[in-house]
Amino acid sequence: MPTPYSDLVILTTYYLVFLMQIYFLSIHYPSRIQQRVLHILDNYTPAKYPKLYPHPIDKYAEAIAKSRWVSFKIINYLIAGTGLLIIFAMAISGYEPDPKGGDESLVLAYFVLQIIPILYISYKELKLFGLMRKESLESTRRANLNPRRLFDFISPVYVIIAALLFIAYVVFYYYTDIYGSEYPWTFKPAPHIQQ
Repeated sequence: MPTPYSDLVILTTYYLVFLMQIYFLSIHYPSRIQQRVLHILDNYTPAKYPKLYPHPIDKYAEAIAKSRWVSFKIINYLIAGTGLLIIFAMAISGYEPDPKGGDESLVLAYFVLQIIPILYISYKELKLFGLMRKESLESTRRANLNPRRLFDFISPVYVIIAALLFIAYVVFYYYTDIYGSEYPWTFKPAPHIQQ
């Protein structure tokens, strides 16, 4: 028996959303996190930016750090592979989600599996920030509190030019109104309003 149109739409939407979840949470987002961290490790070295690397600094050696991120990538690829196997098994078995709902629990359970590596990275990041805070020698923060002024953002020359042009426009406007002119900005009522 062919699948009705509405069931086909539900089925297609279910599989597409599941595929998008697999891609974004197991491939795209983790690779963006990895790129950001490796960019920091490559461009902000412990020698130049020691405050970014709490002790012991040996822990942040390039080889060790990069090998950890390779493990992170492999774990996420395994989770993505598991999701693809689930979709493949669902397609082969002829699984169809119930139009009334309730089948989201499978996707939610898989989401929990996907989010575990990201939560682990977030936890490690939180610990790193705590260590950085402990090693910071300055206990009080200082800020230069100067009031903002117009000339901090724009040159006084441009302000003077703008003011002079505005004054010239106002003078020209009233001059043409007083001495009569055929310019469109003069105060002349429309011909059908004149008496």
